[in-house]
Amino acid sequence: MYEHTIHHALDIARDKHGCIALNEVITDLDDPYYRNQLLDLVAFNALCLSNDASGNFVVQHVLKLSDLRSTYNIAVNLHGHCVDLSLKKYGSYIVENLLDAAEESMVLVVDELLWCEGDRLMRLARSEFGNFVVAKALRVTKDMSRVDLFSALVHKLMPFIELLRRSHGSNIANILDSISVS
Repeated sequence: MYEHTIHHALDIARDKHGCIALNEVITDLDDPYYRNQLLDLVAFNALCLSNDASGNFVVQHVLKLSDLRSTYNIAVNLHGHCVDLSLKKYGSYIVENLLDAAEESMVLVVDELLWCEGDRLMRLARSEFGNFVVAKALRVTKDMSRVDLFSALVHKLMPFIELLRRSHGSNIANILDSISVS
């Protein structure tokens, strides 16, 4: 049965009812061999699943398992795509979960934010879904005492604070205001 599930896992993950069933299988699977195969399959296909209305729930579920190997594998497979994912409803949830999951995955995401051009970061910060990712990145880097990453994000965003105030990025402007007051 497990081999059949693994063989069809991607189709199951992209089905609105199948994703729920697959998450239950992942949670309840006791056999470490099959569980790791399934987790690796999700991690390897994280990009296509993250862009899918149902598949993203499977990626989120795996990230919430706190399995460091799977989390890192997902982060590596999504590296270079986090900004684009953050602009989309489903993808932004995945990126936010990566920011919360483990320091290694958080660093990969924040590095990607820092490497994108100022205009692209500004579009992300002002977007309907991306603003939550940027705000989360600021909070997480501050809470984890990653002063290097936090300061770099603040430095990159501060020139755009007025534009942020008049957009979906007003939450980011509030964070930046609280820093400059402190």
